[in-house]
Amino acid sequence: MSRQRSSVTFPDAPPVQEPGTVVTDVVVPMLQSLITGAFLTGGLVLGVGAFRKTWLPWPVAGFAWLTSSGVAWLLSTWDWVLPRVEGLLNRDIDRDGYVGRPPILVNAPPPQQAEHPIDRRRRRFIRFIELAAADTSMRHLVDRQGYSRTEYEEYRDILLRVPSWARWCSALDHRQGWELVGEPDEIIARIQ
Repeated sequence: MSRQRSSVTFPDAPPVQEPGTVVTDVVVPMLQSLITGAFLTGGLVLGVGAFRKTWLPWPVAGFAWLTSSGVAWLLSTWDWVLPRVEGLLNRDIDRDGYVGRPPILVNAPPPQQAEHPIDRRRRRFIRFIELAAADTSMRHLVDRQGYSRTEYEEYRDILLRVPSWARWCSALDHRQGWELVGEPDEIIARIQ
């Protein structure tokens, strides 16, 4: 899937997933499985004890089942447990930016989203066009303006594909450089 603007195509990048931590990827699932195992074991002990009265005494089985049920209930109230666990560990487990319960903000600003890679590339391409209006040399755009050689060649080739945007100074000798033919504002308006 790609988005098409004029004759320039920007391919869609796959969504970026943040890497997990040991706590979120190992500790929390391990605790969940241990509690579930304790709950099921307690139920099994009670079930077997009901049919075989000679097996574990009822108080031990009842205590195991009640304990695992209580822990399962605490985990089901995650909003109550999580801030306390974060406070004990002094770590932000759910990555909300706060250790413990986050503050309640009145008229809170909207959460900032990371800039999508396509938007970043488009913004850099627009800046490239603005800078190329003054000087199209590789020395100017790569060495002085911070573009990589690959970026420079990619953006230059995109502009050269559309005859009304840019052209080679010499069709026979490309070492003589290239120049913008169209007005930078018109080119930018076409790609946005």
